[in-house]
Amino acid sequence: MATVSPWYEQVRRALIVDPLNRDPRETHQNGMRLGKPSSWIFQHAIGGGQADFDQPIGDLSARHRVLLYALFNQKGHVPELIHAFERLVDRPQRMNGATMLDIGCGPFTAGLALGNVVGNEVPFHYFVSVWPSHLEAAGPVGKDRVHVT
Repeated sequence: MATVSPWYEQVRRALIVDPLNRDPRETHQNGMRLGKPSSWIFQHAIGGGQADFDQPIGDLSARHRVLLYALFNQKGHVPELIHAFERLVDRPQRMNGATMLDIGCGPFTAGLALGNVVGNEVPFHYFVSVWPSHLEAAGPVGKDRVHVT
């Protein structure tokens, strides 16, 4: 499987894991997040990844739903996409100035994977058709590279 850069783990911790861990509802019990069973979160809060992430559900805001999606699903998707991009991009410099359109993306998931492959020195344009809550969750990581369509 693909190797994830250390910066990705730092970003993941800072933008996803730490905010969830600091939430007052967090119990730190196995199989629970924000006081809810993981199975409920997967089935209802994130709908297996197909939920309407801009709508709150119960006491979970849109932002919390996105963070939970990223916690549950993104960590698996990023390495898969890194592997795909590594097979597609034989020389990262060839992606200089490239345009990527990501339809139905998670919170900057494919952008993180492509950034992992091409590195910080190769700029690319990343256009997304996404839930506004996902774009918000991309925060400072995506602000200079993300264009919403």
